[in-house]
Amino acid sequence: MEKVQIAKRNLIIASAAFATILVVSIIATYFGKSCSSTQLDDDQLNRQCKPYLCKNPNLFQEWPDTCPSTPVKTTTPSPQLNVRLPEDLVPFWYDLEIKPYVGPSEKYSSQAFTFEGWIEMHFQCFKPTSKIVFHQKELNLTIGNFSSQNDPELKIASDFEFDLKKDFVTLYFNRNCKQNSNYSLGLKFEGVILDKLYGFYRSSFSDKNNKKHYLATTKFQPTYARRAFPCFDEPALKAKFTMRIIRPKTHKSFANNPVAFTEPYSNDAEWEVDHFNQTVPMSTYLVAYVIAEFDSILTTTDKDVSVEVAARPEAIEKGEGNFSLGEAATIIDFFVDYFNVPYPLPKSTQISIPDFNSGAMENWGLITYRESSLLYNNISDTIANKRRVSLVVSHELAHQWFGNLVTMRWWNDLWLNEGFASWVEYLGLNHSHPEWRDLDYFFVSELGPFIQDSLESSHPISVEVNDPNEIASLFDGISYGKGASIIRMMNAFLTENTFKKGVTRYLRKHEYSNAEQNDLWEALTEQAIEDATLEKNLTVKKIMDTWTLRKGYPVVTVTKDYTNNKLILTQKWFLLSPENSVQNTSEYNEYRWYVPFTYTTNQELNFNFENEPIWLKPEDSITEINLASSNDWVIGNLQHAGFYRVNYDQENWNKLIEQLDKNHTSINPINRAQILDDTYNLGRAEIVDQIVFLQITRYLMKELDPLPFTAALNGLNYISTMLQTDFFTSSKFDKYYMSLIEPIYQKYGWNEQDDANELNLQISTINLMCKFGSQDCIDKASEYYNNLVMSGQQIPANFKTIVYQTIAKYANDSTWIEMLEMAKNTSDNSEKLRMLRSLTHTQNFNLLKYILSLSYDESVVRRQDMTSIIIDVANNAIGRRLAFDFIDEKWDDLLLKFGDISFTLANLVKNVLKNFNTQFELNSLKLFQQQHPDLGIAVNAFKESLETVSLNKRWMDSYLSSITNWLKSIAFKDFF
Repeated sequence: MEKVQIAKRNLIIASAAFATILVVSIIATYFGKSCSSTQLDDDQLNRQCKPYLCKNPNLFQEWPDTCPSTPVKTTTPSPQLNVRLPEDLVPFWYDLEIKPYVGPSEKYSSQAFTFEGWIEMHFQCFKPTSKIVFHQKELNLTIGNFSSQNDPELKIASDFEFDLKKDFVTLYFNRNCKQNSNYSLGLKFEGVILDKLYGFYRSSFSDKNNKKHYLATTKFQPTYARRAFPCFDEPALKAKFTMRIIRPKTHKSFANNPVAFTEPYSNDAEWEVDHFNQTVPMSTYLVAYVIAEFDSILTTTDKDVSVEVAARPEAIEKGEGNFSLGEAATIIDFFVDYFNVPYPLPKSTQISIPDFNSGAMENWGLITYRESSLLYNNISDTIANKRRVSLVVSHELAHQWFGNLVTMRWWNDLWLNEGFASWVEYLGLNHSHPEWRDLDYFFVSELGPFIQDSLESSHPISVEVNDPNEIASLFDGISYGKGASIIRMMNAFLTENTFKKGVTRYLRKHEYSNAEQNDLWEALTEQAIEDATLEKNLTVKKIMDTWTLRKGYPVVTVTKDYTNNKLILTQKWFLLSPENSVQNTSEYNEYRWYVPFTYTTNQELNFNFENEPIWLKPEDSITEINLASSNDWVIGNLQHAGFYRVNYDQENWNKLIEQLDKNHTSINPINRAQILDDTYNLGRAEIVDQIVFLQITRYLMKELDPLPFTAALNGLNYISTMLQTDFFTSSKFDKYYMSLIEPIYQKYGWNEQDDANELNLQISTINLMCKFGSQDCIDKASEYYNNLVMSGQQIPANFKTIVYQTIAKYANDSTWIEMLEMAKNTSDNSEKLRMLRSLTHTQNFNLLKYILSLSYDESVVRRQDMTSIIIDVANNAIGRRLAFDFIDEKWDDLLLKFGDISFTLANLVKNVLKNFNTQFELNSLKLFQQQHPDLGIAVNAFKESLETVSLNKRWMDSYLSSITNWLKSIAFKDFF
């Protein structure tokens, strides 16, 4: 881009760096090209080249006869592996001691990054048995002692017996234990502080003097506690924990409970022992401890709970923990009132970890966070960063009651934990920042799970799981987003007052214990009966079983009987694919829910979603409602409180389009967003024409509320992305898209808005205008960037990403290299990641390939951020195939890095593949599946992606021509 100026010194540096990259790029071309060399021996051909060439026959034809046809695999299904522990022994107390060597070999020699420990497991003989079975994984165990006051003659009569598939270790007694007697087994154990992002693992940070500091931390959910100490590693087997952590004096230790006292360790002046107060009964996956050179800040809530934020000393010194400390204190007290149950522990520590896979983990009393989810710099961070910190803190604190105080009995009810926390996080956030309108934004914030559950490859919320990989795969949008949505739906049809009191009843009945979804249904039904807020012939279980034990959700079709002034309601399983495999089956025709239907008309406007609903019941094929007048328009599902879509007859759609064009403010903004989202997705499913959505979007030129724009941009972005493969239609559509957002761009410009939601809309609008090539937008981004480079004038935090992305896309290659060097040289990981991700917007294929390769360089990109770079490359139209080929090549290594971690691989697969929309790309995915039979934790994500790509291809076949004709028909002079 010509208008971007570069200082001469930077130009010389950038040019030299660019030359280096070009040389590297020439040498490091696709791995397969070296296979055309005739200098390779047979072993190299078979080991390195043949697999690549056979996957890419269109590229190379050297050995066409050596590539086997796709093998037909016939396998006998293996019996289901039972990974549950026997129910004979029940732990009630662990006495745990840990001594970690948190440092490299220069400091600890052969003990570097290892740990040793001692544990006494106290358990009761619930049923007489001749053995003890517990969990361990990759630990070195030594028996210390075994004893019982009530049964002193019982002895250990065997050595360890290991079952590596189940992570079981078994010891046999000389006879059966005595029922109800208590026993104690002492074990010494040793292990490695993992170079992973789970179990007991290591992380590091560099201080302002560039000195590297190491720390050790835990992440035990769902089944990783067994990697840190021997235990009964199932959520229902709760026990108290007494902990001692032996640490260097240079470090601090943090655990679930406060430190009771500290004393010297043996005769070693460099070590100390922290003794922690005994915990309440808790599941092993909630145990946590961190050993780090951290500082912290503290406060006490109005309800006398001690709250702490701990982090790198530099972050604390800069005040980056102040915001989250205030949020945590405020939200804890809010939840005490909301649940009407006191906070269960004496303290709550929020601690940020430099390397952390997910957003946070709700360990009881010691919540661990990714730094970007806890730390907020009020100078350099954005409004989005601030909102994320608030939301994550609220989510994890909600778990302290719902999930920690009362825990699911087994992982099939994971959704109870995550779905509930994903709903009430909005309540906590709304309490601390009502000006952000987050309760209004709930629906548009959860559009992703709504789409996921429209696929045949979806799954029920409550799923029977056994294998640890199956457990990890449940941490997805269904458990979180759909779970939150149906809980919000219950909150609506029971009323908020009944729902809150029912939850309190549930927590008090099962506190410090475990429960299943039926226990929650029972408590809510009892409360609803007491409050008379539910039809007498219904129970919460009867209703909610139709939502949790089956996948999917309905579309309610509302048809007017204009002669008799009636609404006729029917429901049908909503699937995005018109060619779904169940459409002609009895399952599809009989697949129905208890649907709480609410509605309003233009003559009786009332958008209160807590009105008593009209129930559509599974046994009823139709439901009729009398209307005062058939001339009214109707809107169903008020404020989208119910987890379903609504379709109307064409006349009603026409009336709604007319109303939006005439006076859109008469319709609640959430329902305006719903109308946009429903028509977009009904169009994708070919239930209505996709043009209906586009016709409705024309009213957006008058829209001022940011909420409906969120839903509209979601649909418009999908259409814009799909059309990228057709230059003519794509260019015309993007001009239409610009015409919708230009009024907002003109209104806000680049003057930061004070209102958080207006600011978010402003950022989205500026980003799109720059993306679509608005010269005014590009010039303004250039001005900001030039001022940064030439005089060090900082870019406003909320505009940084837009500026960096615009420069990366439109500037010359030397400027791109300059930004890369800036990213490498910054010590602020958030800023580094912001720049690196922006660099993926380049239109230079070689530079895009280079930034993709950097994603794998852990000296530049932290492992936790690696997949973000790959996904961003895939979101660039010219990088779509590049990113796919990259994960194809790296798949086995990706499995090693992330194969045991929830979210990461599944998110990578879904996001890299989500924009594929051609037959060639669909064939490539099928070939990938054949070449990589081990998809690990991403198997469901890949199945979902195959379905998504098929849907994208069908959408292109169905709508490319009609959208082209529609764009011509609206005949805006600016377009043609």
